[in-house]
Amino acid sequence: MNKFKLLFIPIIILIFISSVVVEAKNTPIPNYFGLKKDVINKVFEDIKDVSNVEGKWQLVILPENENKACLKMVGRNGGIVYISWQFVSTLHCTNELAYIIGHEFAHVLLGHIYNPIPVDSDKIEAEADYLGYMLAIKAGYDSIDICKFLNDKKFPPKRIDKLVSLLASK
Repeated sequence: MNKFKLLFIPIIILIFISSVVVEAKNTPIPNYFGLKKDVINKVFEDIKDVSNVEGKWQLVILPENENKACLKMVGRNGGIVYISWQFVSTLHCTNELAYIIGHEFAHVLLGHIYNPIPVDSDKIEAEADYLGYMLAIKAGYDSIDICKFLNDKKFPPKRIDKLVSLLASK
């Protein structure tokens, strides 16, 4: 009977700890009881607020098995930011998610989605990386975690170099 109690107590402690949601900017993205959606929506609203994009925007998590984030305009004012569930599941904290969402809103703010003429995609992505980084910081997310994320996700060195160059020039 004592062995059963000893095994049972850690399980109760784990359940209690996992049911607590920390309201900090560096919140780990939890994987339990459907709270992930609430955390993701909070980050989305934070970035949307600081980016001042006009119109109605929504976030859709796609049930896809590849790391993917993109956006689609709906009319002149508003649109949908899409992020695959696979991509979300690779993120370690809300700082990384804030950068991804900021990057997508940056494409809108920089007018990239309105330009049908093919241009230098490395330049466009570097500009969106920079502005996405700045939007995440403006919303109160941690720049160190974002830099670690960019390094850990093995972004192309050329793209990292352009981002570093843009950060250094400001």
